[in-house]
Amino acid sequence: MEENFATRLKLFIESINVPTTQVADLCDIPRPSFSQLLSGRNQKVSDVLIKKIHKAFPDLSIMWLMFGEGTMLSSEERAEAETQQEESSLKPEGHSEIPESRISGQTTMGYSNVNGLTQPQNNPNNNIIQQLEENKKILELQLQIEKLQKNPRRVTHITVFYDDLTYDTFVPEK
Repeated sequence: MEENFATRLKLFIESINVPTTQVADLCDIPRPSFSQLLSGRNQKVSDVLIKKIHKAFPDLSIMWLMFGEGTMLSSEERAEAETQQEESSLKPEGHSEIPESRISGQTTMGYSNVNGLTQPQNNPNNNIIQQLEENKKILELQLQIEKLQKNPRRVTHITVFYDDLTYDTFVPEK
């Protein structure tokens, strides 16, 4: 069976055990539009719809939803990466990294059904997790900057093509 966006979205909805109408409401997507999305009638999915789904369910991996890459929940990917990192490096005595899944004490996505409404649970460790994620992003950016500084890219020439089938090539002075 070929998996597409609609199939993966259905799998996610089944995994959180919430009616599709309620998911549509949580995402602030009109129910008829959401139904068309699930049925596969809407083959093209706008970035606005993706943003609404991500806003309602931030742990849902957009890469998995769009392309089927990685795991369904981004928290699972972070926990796997942290586990691999723990196994590959030695920690100083008295210091240990705890995977996010153990910090939150949750095995699900962090949504509870209260009075028929599905809402994210308030977790005091979210600030710690967000800070760790921000630090990780900063480190990744610093590594990218260092890589670019070591191997700077330079423009060697620019070619401009015109509609009359002619072109000009410009070479920067050294």
